[in-house]
Amino acid sequence: MEYTLVLVWLAVLAALAAAATPFATLLLSPLPDRGSGLGLPVAIAVLGVASYWVGQVAFGWPGIVVALLVVLAGSAYALSRGHVPERGPAVEAFVVFVVGFALVVAVRAADAAADPYAGEKMLDFGLLATLYRAPALPPEDMWFAGDRLQYYYGGHMIAAQLGRLTGTAPAYAYNLALAAYYGLTVAAAYGLGRSVALARGISPRRAGVLGAFLVGVASNLSTPARGLILLVQHLQQPITFSGPVDVLLAPLRVLFLVVPNDTVQVVTPESGGRFVEIFGYQFSGLAVSADAFGYWAASRVIPWTINEFPLFAYLNGDLHAHMMSPPLLLVAAAFAFAYWQAPADAVWRKRAYLFAAAPALGGLLAVVNTWSFPSVAGIVALTTAFAATHPASVLPAPVADRVRAVADASRVHEEVSRLVVAVVLAGVVGALSVAFALPFFSGATSGQYPALLPDRSSLVGLVLVHGAFLLVTVAYFLDRSRVDRDALETGLLVAILATLAVANLVVGWVGANLVVVAIAGVLGAFALETSFRDRAFVALGVLALAAFAAYHGSMVAFVAAGGAALFALAAALLDDDRPERRAAVGLAVAVATLAGVAWVLDATVLVAVVPVLLVGMVLLRLRRDVGFEVVLVLGATGLVTLVEFVYVAERAGPGRLNTVFKLYWQVWVMWGVAGGVMLADVASRAWPRWLVSPTLARAPTASARSASADGGIDADGDPETDGGRAGGGVDWGRVLRVGSTVGAVVLLVSLSLYGGFALVGHFEANPSQHWVCSRSGETGQGEWTLDAKDWSEECYPNQAAAIEWLNDREGRPVVVEAPTTGRYLYGSNDPASGLVSGVSSHTGLPTIAGWAHAANYHTQAEWDARVAAVETLYETGDASERATVLREYDVAYVYVGPNERSRYDVADLAADPGIERVQRWGDVVVYAVDRGALVDDETASDADASTNASVAVTRPVVASLLG
Repeated sequence: MEYTLVLVWLAVLAALAAAATPFATLLLSPLPDRGSGLGLPVAIAVLGVASYWVGQVAFGWPGIVVALLVVLAGSAYALSRGHVPERGPAVEAFVVFVVGFALVVAVRAADAAADPYAGEKMLDFGLLATLYRAPALPPEDMWFAGDRLQYYYGGHMIAAQLGRLTGTAPAYAYNLALAAYYGLTVAAAYGLGRSVALARGISPRRAGVLGAFLVGVASNLSTPARGLILLVQHLQQPITFSGPVDVLLAPLRVLFLVVPNDTVQVVTPESGGRFVEIFGYQFSGLAVSADAFGYWAASRVIPWTINEFPLFAYLNGDLHAHMMSPPLLLVAAAFAFAYWQAPADAVWRKRAYLFAAAPALGGLLAVVNTWSFPSVAGIVALTTAFAATHPASVLPAPVADRVRAVADASRVHEEVSRLVVAVVLAGVVGALSVAFALPFFSGATSGQYPALLPDRSSLVGLVLVHGAFLLVTVAYFLDRSRVDRDALETGLLVAILATLAVANLVVGWVGANLVVVAIAGVLGAFALETSFRDRAFVALGVLALAAFAAYHGSMVAFVAAGGAALFALAAALLDDDRPERRAAVGLAVAVATLAGVAWVLDATVLVAVVPVLLVGMVLLRLRRDVGFEVVLVLGATGLVTLVEFVYVAERAGPGRLNTVFKLYWQVWVMWGVAGGVMLADVASRAWPRWLVSPTLARAPTASARSASADGGIDADGDPETDGGRAGGGVDWGRVLRVGSTVGAVVLLVSLSLYGGFALVGHFEANPSQHWVCSRSGETGQGEWTLDAKDWSEECYPNQAAAIEWLNDREGRPVVVEAPTTGRYLYGSNDPASGLVSGVSSHTGLPTIAGWAHAANYHTQAEWDARVAAVETLYETGDASERATVLREYDVAYVYVGPNERSRYDVADLAADPGIERVQRWGDVVVYAVDRGALVDDETASDADASTNASVAVTRPVVASLLG
């Protein structure tokens, strides 16, 4: 029974977790829970490192044995030194793993197929099968026979090792490995998030659960936005009172009828495609109802990029590199957190983290997913730059002393020296990571190169993808800014007005939202002290005139009026002698400047994300009750900013498509863990009273006035008051706390909508008739299974039988089959069979040329030569030409199936010496090649000469007979 394998995998992984957890507590002892919740991810990292290096000589069981010995020896030593794991975190983390593992097992059981549609499952299954067969590393490329595999294969290597350890065939290991990697990702997110929260005094269990949710379950805001669009369209219908729901929605309908809605336009072009355009951003492929929900659109939010998140990816079912690296990236982050937590005098431990653990994990990540390994160096740079101890402390003593002498000269010297040393340390870690993975990098062929200034992301696109994380981060930072409340309100007003002024230019939303902006401005002005209201109203009036001018096309008038409003308000506020107010205005002007630069460069990331990055850096250096969670935020926001200006040009996709795709995954994982910690705090914190406007609180009590006059402050650094009540008024502190909790719940529900709709749709649609079957004209009824090849046996029984016969061959014999072209790639344009390059992909046996994008990892010229050679092999009538190809690529079998017959005029191969038909399944034939019996050039020449002589003799005789 195949589902017994589920229990086997759980048992083996539980044993690995139990064996490795003491070792993890030794390695990560500075963590508050000593890394007790990270035992299983650490075990997988050890398995990967050992398998990779031992595999250079002999891949398979030798690497597994070495990994187990390292884990057991490390744990035995840890226990002998008193490093006993905490049971609670270890058990909780494994429970999270089991839940994640079970979810993906269920998802894959409903649709287990490793087919060529909607992804790269054929590549992924082929890599897994190849590594089952590989005697050593690097393995031979199954789509480029005779050459080493150029693609990053480390994740499939670990999956193959887990398959060996559990006695699982590749057909089942594919889906079970998917489930294991998802479980590892959410478990690592839980373990790291829990530990970071514990160090911060935040509920560890709540933070861990929220981190696991944000990483593994939450979606971006695309689905909630699409749902809101449907709601808006419903609300804009004529008001009726046919039922209680209509009565409740009537006030909202009035609002949407009053406020202009020209920014929300339903467009139906001549092609019939329906989409909604909002602020210049097009929501295409809109469902007309919840029943018509499609899971794909949420992964394509920013045009010409891929914006996947974990739940989408695991639902789609590729066992791809970017889905297998997150657990290892989080282990690297855990080691960085251990550096962060280590005491100042633990110099050698910190050096071990930087120059041993980080390069080993960085090198492993290079082999698993090359896009991820630079992030290890980035995390190192951020961690060392913002840790309590100066990064020079890990350098040799003479060098450290000289750096410290420079740093002590001034605050500027301190900050600059920190950044310089941190960058140098990150560079060393990067170089050591490359050295660790040198067998992988050596001999690699790449057509990639860095490029600058790609197409930018729109403000709407950035908000849809990162908006939830931005919201949580801003709320978390706001609570820790602790600036003067009046200065905060004033600065925010200036920033909002300046940002709106530029936003009017960038997205042109004045015409639709002028009423809303005016209402918000008036309310904000009333929140100010009386002496500042007049200035605020003047600024709002000038802004309204500027908006009117811009709306009617006078750009010069708009810029002049907007600039005058900003200058007048800033000048009035700078006339104040309080430094807090000047600082707030300075920050506001900085935001306005960023907004202006964003408009000039068409880079809205400078307004949407960079301010969060800068504020996070300031809070870390000011030690404003923040910790390692903000380091993760800086890493995430740094990557979001980076891809707006730099990308990797390559043949795998146009422009920055693949760069955004691979880096946004890392953004999601890092920001998700940090978001769990921050959201756990935001949702439960008693908000500081400086956030409560005196206008709302009416007036402070006499005791509060006295305490403020005497300089009394509470534990939060705020003036001591009566808890937010003013003369028996409302307890606004509690209102804010309840409001933040409700807001957190609303946010979590919104982020869960995608998962609810997508999973229900997935289980309702599957198992059913497979799409691949219907495309080929055949039918087949699906059933619950974990067999990734079951679809082929069901839809293409003859081809599946032939492939399974070839799969039973020992070693790695080369099999010839038709390579894919643009027509066959991803099964497009109805190929004769969905089993495109099915032999190599489903067996791991090498073929001369497989899928077309193998050219991306080798060279196009080599690929074209191989495609031409295969065409010659199938079609030529010259036995010597065919024999030349068979010898050159060391071919053992020739496969002829529907795709080969539809693409080539296949010759009578069995007529050639050395080629024998050994098996036939309907229209599928397999030929065996005896290379020793093939015709050679000399024999072919003799045969041709004999034939020509015979013809020369025969012609006169025939002529005389006819004459």
